[in-house]
Amino acid sequence: MARRGHFERGGVMYFLQQTVNGIAFGLVLALFAVGFSLVLANLGVFNIAHAAVFAAGPVIAYLLVIHLGISVWLGWLIVIPLAAALNVLIYFVAVKPLRARPDRELSTFAACLGVLTALQALGDKVLDQQVVRFPPAAFSVTSLHVGSLLVSNIQILMIVLSLVSFAGLAYVINRTFIGRQIRAVAFDRHASEFLGVNSELVTIVVFLVSGAMAALAAIPISLAYNDISGELGSEYIVLAMAVMVIGGFGSVYGTLAASVALGVVNSLSAAYVSSSYSEVIVFGALLLTLVVRPTGLSANRQVDRV
Repeated sequence: MARRGHFERGGVMYFLQQTVNGIAFGLVLALFAVGFSLVLANLGVFNIAHAAVFAAGPVIAYLLVIHLGISVWLGWLIVIPLAAALNVLIYFVAVKPLRARPDRELSTFAACLGVLTALQALGDKVLDQQVVRFPPAAFSVTSLHVGSLLVSNIQILMIVLSLVSFAGLAYVINRTFIGRQIRAVAFDRHASEFLGVNSELVTIVVFLVSGAMAALAAIPISLAYNDISGELGSEYIVLAMAVMVIGGFGSVYGTLAASVALGVVNSLSAAYVSSSYSEVIVFGALLLTLVVRPTGLSANRQVDRV
């Protein structure tokens, strides 16, 4: 079968093509999941409303393109700081008021779940309960040959945007004063406060970065699938949770590695088995990982050097 065409299902090039697809998707998934990890490392809470921030980016960009007639790229330049600000607002509304409670992990999760539900309903209301798409002229999809592989301009955007974003995150965490403070607070919040670190400012910066990462992840996702709704973030939140478990709670490096691995597994399982079973296979891999290494790729809940 392989000799009849290298892109046939049994061919080597078909396998490589699906691997490239999985890597591109996995890198974008990492941008989405790392927002959860940063907040979890900083506060020890799971900000599920992060999924609403992810969905808000495409919704707002769509409204700007449709009603103001601006380009999709200008729309995204506007959306990224708005998403970062929205995430900080979620912190002040749903997280900070509950930090003093003894059950803060559970109560904060419930509050963020309420915010997620409310923002999803608001997004659906703004879009008249419809799934909308960018106009065809907003972004044209083209493909180019890289050797024997076909790579679309959206996949190139996925890979380049993700790598540049993670390189920027690595620089901030490893090379800047605020990055050292982020790592210090993640390692021991009370000790860092005793040494003079403004942990509240650090938390705000973490929520800003987390929100920006969500918007950056939403850019190629919304363009690749052109499927925008208030619940867009919920479609990927389960995969993001699997990534965090496999990568290690709070680990930036583990999140990146696990995202790429899951992206490839998801793509190959959909190609060789069925898209209906891809999530079953992904979570089978999750369970296997937990049996072999229950703590995930990283055993410590902290922001590591990347």
